[in-house]
Amino acid sequence: MSRNVRIGILVAFVIVAAAVVAVLLMGGGGDEPATPQVLQNTSVPGATAQPDEPTATPVPTQELVEIVVAVQNINRGSRIPPGEGVAVRFQFWPLEALPFNAYFVEEGQTKQEVLESIYGRIARTDIQVEQPILRNMLVDDLEDLAEVGSDAAAILPQGRVAITVPIDRWSSTGYAIQPGDRVDIIVSFFYQDIDEEFQTYLPNTVNLINSSVDDETNSIGLTIGPDVNGRFESRLIPLVRTDQNGNYVQNPVSWPVIERPGGTVIPRLITQNTIRDVLVIHTGEFPRDGVLFRQVATNTPIPPTAESARAAAQPTTGPAPTATELPRPDMMTIAVSPQEAVMLTWLMDSGVPLNFVLRAAGDRSRVPTDMVTLQYVMDAFGITEPVPIDFTIIPNVRIRQSTTLVDFNPLNNLIGN
Repeated sequence: MSRNVRIGILVAFVIVAAAVVAVLLMGGGGDEPATPQVLQNTSVPGATAQPDEPTATPVPTQELVEIVVAVQNINRGSRIPPGEGVAVRFQFWPLEALPFNAYFVEEGQTKQEVLESIYGRIARTDIQVEQPILRNMLVDDLEDLAEVGSDAAAILPQGRVAITVPIDRWSSTGYAIQPGDRVDIIVSFFYQDIDEEFQTYLPNTVNLINSSVDDETNSIGLTIGPDVNGRFESRLIPLVRTDQNGNYVQNPVSWPVIERPGGTVIPRLITQNTIRDVLVIHTGEFPRDGVLFRQVATNTPIPPTAESARAAAQPTTGPAPTATELPRPDMMTIAVSPQEAVMLTWLMDSGVPLNFVLRAAGDRSRVPTDMVTLQYVMDAFGITEPVPIDFTIIPNVRIRQSTTLVDFNPLNNLIGN
């Protein structure tokens, strides 16, 4: 092959390669993804199945977003030094567990711009390593540091308020609930019909008015005392009379009565799931200084001396010391919306017990539930109405209050308890 032919082939190859590159560049453009940037994460990123290899079962994907986290412990009052990776950096975080007020790249921003808005600001609380940096954790001036309030307000999500509710070993899932968990709130209360005018429990008591019937005029004469307390109504009263043949017949007559409140109350119990996906801020009382996040002190080991070694080698006498168990908390602070806080206050003031059920970590679902009543239990488990018999038992219904058990006996009025 001549030298001119080889040069021609080489030139043609260069022209074809340039055309291919131009086509790829023209077709590979596009806009940046919307922020925050959400990525799909699998357990084997980048792996592809070969044609002759069996296809593996697909792994469920998880949506991730990059947020700013601390790469070292940052003390309260410290300024955030500049430089990514010095004190803060971006890190992938599950989208379903994204904090309300975390720092992430919003539309029209870059990572550097987000970091620049953090550099030089002052930490208003102690921030632990790998902890997300929240917007209300930082202040601009040292003078603001003393005026920002408690750490609880700093970690409270935007649009939420903190409210403290009573708990015990039953309502707190055996004290398993800890700060950072999420719970649902189930309530139970009695439902009872009342008289709309008297505002008392039904049924009412009915007293007959002293009266007489005039057969000739078919009128009723009433005799009412000076003190009448009740509501005038009329009821059908079965009067017994004799007919023309001297036979006794029953003749219902509309008779005036005075109706008063009374009767034995048998309420109906109702249970329902109410407020859901509630963030737990704290269990028990808050520290007096309001500081929740403290640096853990590390003790420097002291070299043992000969005297301490001899003391350690001596056998101990007497009973072994017993560990002092800390008292269990009887209150819990949660973050809810302002309207939910009003509703919880009404429930607590009404004496309605609250039951907190623990949600799985990362579970933010809202599965609908049905209100549970006696009829619901009968239908759900196929329970039929029992056959009437000539004896009974005295029921004793127990309803949990905040920290005590209160006995409610619907037959107290009958048995005199």
